[in-house]
Amino acid sequence: MVVLGGMSSVTGGILSAFAITSLPEALRFMARSRMIVYALILLLMLRYTKVLDIANLQRLVQRWRSRARTAATHKDEVQG
Repeated sequence: MVVLGGMSSVTGGILSAFAITSLPEALRFMARSRMIVYALILLLMLRYTKVLDIANLQRLVQRWRSRARTAATHKDEVQG
């Protein structure tokens, strides 16, 4: 769970544990290919684990907010 959720966040570990345990149940309607699809989804999750890390998402949101504030401040300076 730490691999998918990240070491810096308990929330990420809990969310990844929930995803890994509930995913086979969600794929139950695929009787024959369920495990193949499950394995592919796990591989994709492992590949993009840095993108899915909760701490990285929080940093990304903070970066977007600071850019928005900077753009608003710059806009006020240009108009004012």
